[in-house]
This record gives sequence, structure tokens and C-alpha cells, in this order.
Amino acid sequence: YADVFDEYYHKGVGVAMVFNGTAYQIANQSADRHAWGATDVNTSLQDYTRVGGGVLLRQGYLPLADGSYSSQAGSNNKITGTWTDWSATANTALSELSGKTSTETLMTEQNGQTNCIATTIQTFRQDATRNQGKGDWFCPSAAQMAFIHLKRAEIDAVIGKIQENQPSATTVSGKVYWTSTEYDTCNAWFISLTNGNIDTQGDFGDNKVVNYYIRPIREL
Repeated sequence: YADVFDEYYHKGVGVAMVFNGTAYQIANQSADRHAWGATDVNTSLQDYTRVGGGVLLRQGYLPLADGSYSSQAGSNNKITGTWTDWSATANTALSELSGKTSTETLMTEQNGQTNCIATTIQTFRQDATRNQGKGDWFCPSAAQMAFIHLKRAEIDAVIGKIQENQPSATTVSGKVYWTSTEYDTCNAWFISLTNGNIDTQGDFGDNKVVNYYIRPIREL
């Protein structure tokens, strides 16, 4: 995890992370809170109906930075092992690494919706105050967002340095984020970077209409 420094002025401009052989940049700010999309539309994305990492349910808790778990975690929904273990469990949410492709699919299939991932990402890409001069940001998949959760302390430390020159930069911790990973027609996966909860169920049923944040990333 390293600062991405401006070559000439040595001012921190972003956070880089490398996993699964690919380097990514994490946006300095979150996108606005919006819904995932319409609950009556099952996109062409693959549906992932299990968490993974030993928890074959639709909800689980990722470990916190010190390896412990939130007090809200039960005995049967603690996700154990390493991120590598999780991502190797095929056809589970935590194996889904195609956030970029999924976002582009949603950009097409959510055309016409006004409160969804597609419009949120498009707005972010066009916002010169937040897009850092790049137009290829996308919504992370469940596996990509889980990796950010695991390393959020290191990421926030770098963001803290960036805030010295860019006060508008915001840390990743303390928010609930959408992923681009779908569960079914009415639900999609989200992750809390407060307690590590990865879930698909809203407080009142169908969750695609619930407003959560998105933390855009891009490939380097």
C-alpha cells in the first residue's frame, strides 16, 4: 500500500493497492449515497447467493483489523481464513473480482434509471472536483471491497497524509458501501467498513433501493 505521488511535486494524490496480480487506485473520496438499482430488474450479471469463506449463507462478518470480530457476529457467520482463501471459493460473493466489467454492464443495463450504481458512477467520473482527472472509475466487486475492508487502517493512514494537501479527501472507514455484485432480482451485496458485515438484506426487505455509499476504484 503506497502513496501514489505526483512525480514533480511529491504531493500524495491517491492510494494504490495490489491484489490478485492487479494494481488499483482507490478514489480519495466516496461517491454520493444512492440505491443499487431497481428491485424488479435482474440484470445479466451472475447472481451470487452465498458469501464464501466458509460461510455459505447470504450474510457474514469479515474479521476486523486485529483479527477479532464484531460483537454482532454469531458463531456460524464468522468468515475465517484469508482473503486468498475466500476468493478461491468459486461461485461465492467473495470470489467475485470483476467489478470493472460488472460496472460497465450496469452502465448499459441501468440506462434510464435515476437512482442506481450507473448514474452514481457516471456522475463521479464527470465530477472534476472528485475524479482526479480520470474517467475510468468503477464500483468494486464484493471481493475487491472485502480487500479494502481488511486493509482500511493502512488506506486511511495514507488518506490522512493526502488530507494535508487535499482537505476534501475522506477515509474509507465508518461507512456502508455497495458492491457491484448482485444477489438476485431484489438484492445486491454491501459491506460495512465499521463492523465487517457483508450482507444482502435490507432492514425492510429488498435492499437494492437502500442508499449506501460507493468507493470507486480504478485499474492502474
